[in-house]
Formats: sequence, C-alpha cells, structure tokens
Amino acid sequence: MQTGNGVKGSDRPKTYASAAKTNILTALSKIIAKNEAQARQILIDRWSPIHVNSLHELTEAQLVVKATMAVELMAKMVEDTPKDLTFISAWHLPHRGVLYELNSLEMVAWFNTPAN
Repeated sequence: MQTGNGVKGSDRPKTYASAAKTNILTALSKIIAKNEAQARQILIDRWSPIHVNSLHELTEAQLVVKATMAVELMAKMVEDTPKDLTFISAWHLPHRGVLYELNSLEMVAWFNTPAN
C-alpha cells in the first residue's frame, strides 16, 4: 500500500488529491514539452506528378545535413539569413513530406516569412 508521507510502514494511505496532483503534473509537463517541440517544426511538402520526390530516399540524418547546407549557401547570398539557424531533427511523413525540427521559435518565424 502506498503511504501518504512516503515513509515505509506508515499507516496513512496516500490521499486521492495528492495522487492526482502527482499524475497531473507529470502529464502536464509532457504536454508542454510536446507543444514546445511542435512549435519548432516546419513542414516541407513537395508534390509533383512530373518530378520525383528525392527527399524520401534520404535518411533522416542526411535530410538534416542537406537542410543545413542549403541554409549555409543561402546565408552567403542573402544578408538577413539567421546565423544561429540549426536543424535538430527530421522525420519522413507517410505522404512523402518531411517534418523538420528547428532550434528556436524565432527560426520557425523566419522560415514562415514569405520573403524568405
């Protein structure tokens, strides 16, 4: 039997309120972490009946390297390219798109600017 004060051999059972608080905090922290990670994601989705999507053939590590190289090349040509832009990870999606995770919300905002 779980004890209320965490001391082995105590006769007091753990209250429902204290058990619920513990489970809520754990679940809430997982939800917040997932939400923060999703906010740092961008979707690259390319569909063409004429051209083959070669991104699907690359490993996720290769996708991160190629995306990093593309931004480095862009930085040489465009002055306002962020210098601290980092791709953390990439995932293949079932419809052949790629979901990238970036290092910050500011980098996602830069990508979502149409001029960029």
